[in-house]
Amino acid sequence: RLGARIMPGPAGQIPNYRGVKIVTGLQYLIDVVVHDKLGLATELEAEMQHVIDTYECEWKRAVTDPETRKRFRHFVNSDKPDENVTFVEERGQIRPATREERQVKQFPIPVIAETA
Repeated sequence: RLGARIMPGPAGQIPNYRGVKIVTGLQYLIDVVVHDKLGLATELEAEMQHVIDTYECEWKRAVTDPETRKRFRHFVNSDKPDENVTFVEERGQIRPATREERQVKQFPIPVIAETA
């Protein structure tokens, strides 16, 4: 029922919606987090180590691997650039052209120069 209140139970406990009692209090929190009262630290450390050991930056791979970089072209079956995407040079770098700048005829600036 919408708007139903959860009435607090005995001191230090709050019933949740499934009837399981959640123990509250600062000392209990300290015991769980600092003293590993629930015995979760080993499992969590193992999961975190797996994440660290298997991490790979997809963007680094896209830049360094020629096969992956091929997928980041405007058209898969053509080496021609997309003429609708226009860049302008500003302070020695390129940036996408604004709507007003796209209306002015400009020479296309290549984004990535492929080397053999």
